[in-house]
Amino acid sequence: MIAKIANRLETLVSHDLIALAARFGVGAIFFYSGRTKVDGFLTLNENAVTLFEEDYKLPLLPSELAAHLAAYAEHLLPLLLALGLATRLSALGLLAMTAVIQIFVYPAAWPTHLTWAAALLYLAGRGMTAGEIAFAVAMPQAARIAAPALWGWLADAWGARYGGARRAIIVFSAFATLAVGYRAGSPFEPDGSAARAVLARLGRPGWRRVPPIPADALAPGDCALVETRSVAVSAQEVRERLAAGESVRYRVPLPVAEYIAEHRLYEEPA
Repeated sequence: MIAKIANRLETLVSHDLIALAARFGVGAIFFYSGRTKVDGFLTLNENAVTLFEEDYKLPLLPSELAAHLAAYAEHLLPLLLALGLATRLSALGLLAMTAVIQIFVYPAAWPTHLTWAAALLYLAGRGMTAGEIAFAVAMPQAARIAAPALWGWLADAWGARYGGARRAIIVFSAFATLAVGYRAGSPFEPDGSAARAVLARLGRPGWRRVPPIPADALAPGDCALVETRSVAVSAQEVRERLAAGESVRYRVPLPVAEYIAEHRLYEEPA
């Protein structure tokens, strides 16, 4: 009976569940700490500077600079953890902050700091799950869909301040792109989920050919090459085929073909 319960718990308490709890549990602690250091969106308040001048007194760093770095890191790194971007890098950053707090600020609070470190070490030492891989792959496409609407909303909402918002978003987008690239690369390390899977890559016409690996020789972590055929398509050809009563199947998406047929577009007048 005990063995059955233990097996059931191992099935229910998966890596995804533990990682999710660790992400939001530790991330929320640092994020709310960061919110106490700022007013409004990200304006450092006087209390934060005073705290670093009188109580924290970190070596090597000026108090004001340390306050800025701590406030920004406590906003950015938990956000990246929650989104699943650059998890290892973010976890190591928060782990370094935990070590600084333990050594220079509150040495007596080691039980609390050890609890944070345990969760952060777990996140830093594990590869991506299947869901995280899917998220990383989907991020660029999601950005393409959301970006035009975001630019338009910012243009209407910010008005004259749009230039500053644009610069901020460009910087954030560059960082997010690097983070997605880092996350997309980590599963190919020995402990990553993708190292135990066979991946497929579509070859684009005109690209340098790579000799495919025979199907019976594929091993976990290999990349199978799927050949594709190029189909020359132009809007003029589509119109000419429709005018001649010929099929445009595989030349336009199915919903487009159905819309053209329903509205009898491009047909020669009777």
